[in-house]
Amino acid sequence: MTKGSIVRHFTTHDALLWPDGVGVTIGIGVICERGDCIVIGSDMRASYGTEPEIIGPNDQCGKVFRLAPFPTIACVAGRMSECHAVVSQICNSVRKLRQRRDIGREHVMNIIDEARKRELRLIYSWTLTTKLGISLHDWVRGEVPGGKLDKLILRAGVNFLKDAPLRVELIVGGFMRRRTMFFRAVQKNRLEEESSPGVYVIGTGQRHAMRVLNRRGQHFGMSLSRTLLHVHEAMIAARKEQTVGPATSYIVMRKHVPELLYLPTTSPTLDSWKRAYRERPNTASLDDSRVAGMQIYQQLRYLKISKKDTVAR
Repeated sequence: MTKGSIVRHFTTHDALLWPDGVGVTIGIGVICERGDCIVIGSDMRASYGTEPEIIGPNDQCGKVFRLAPFPTIACVAGRMSECHAVVSQICNSVRKLRQRRDIGREHVMNIIDEARKRELRLIYSWTLTTKLGISLHDWVRGEVPGGKLDKLILRAGVNFLKDAPLRVELIVGGFMRRRTMFFRAVQKNRLEEESSPGVYVIGTGQRHAMRVLNRRGQHFGMSLSRTLLHVHEAMIAARKEQTVGPATSYIVMRKHVPELLYLPTTSPTLDSWKRAYRERPNTASLDDSRVAGMQIYQQLRYLKISKKDTVAR
C-alpha cells in the first residue's frame, strides 16, 4: 500500500443546487469480511439548473465525508445544501465522542437523528414563513401578536409541513472503538440499521445498483476482493441514470486498521475482473483466491489526513 496518497475532492467543496424534483446520484455502502470491513462508493456528480433551460452537471462535487477522528465515513445524496448542513452537524457532534471510552451504536444513531431534526425544523419554519407568514414557533403555540390562529390556518399548516421535503439521504459506515457503525437515513423515514446482508444504496441510481448487488448475492460474509468487484459493477450500472456521474475511488475501512484506505476506480485489476466475470453468474472464486486478495491489498492506498484529526482507535 502506498502511504500519503490523496483522493481528489474526498470531502465536499461549496454546495451546488438544483431545481425541485431533480434527484442526485448514487452512494453505496457494503459490509464484508464477516463484519471486519466496510466499503463505501460514491459518484461526484451534481445536477443543477434553471427552468426552462437545464444546465449541464458538475462532476467535481464530493459527497463523502470523514467523521473524524474515527475511521468512519458519511456518504450523501440529495440536495447538497441540505446534505451539507446535516453532515456538518453530524461531524461536529461526532468529534465530541473522542472523549468517551465506550461508544455505543445508540450514541451515533442519536447524533444522526438530531442533525436531521435540526435541518427539518429549519425547513418547516421557512415553509410556514413563506406560505403563511408566521414562524414555526408561533404556529405550534397557535398564537400571533394579533391573537390566536384560526383552525383553518392550523390545518393548512399541517398540510404544508407534510409536503415539505427533507432531501437528504445518507449512509454512515465505519468503526468507532472497534464497534461497527452502519446506518442509512432516507429523507423523513426512520433511521435504518442492519448487519445482514449489510448492503445500503442511496440516490437516483439505486435501483440499477441494487439489481446488480442482489444478482451477485452480495452479503457481509464475502471477501473484500469479491465485494469491490460487485460495488464496481453496481456503480457502473447506476450510470444508466443520467444524474449519476463517475466515481474516482472506493473507500475501505477495516475494524483493526485505524487508517482509511481507498482503491482507485481505475484499478486494472477491477477492470480485468469485470471483463472476466461479465458473463459468469457466480464470482465465488474470488473468495477462495489468495492471489486475488493480494492483488487488491497491494493496490490499496492510505488516505492522507491532517495531524489534528488523528484517527481514534
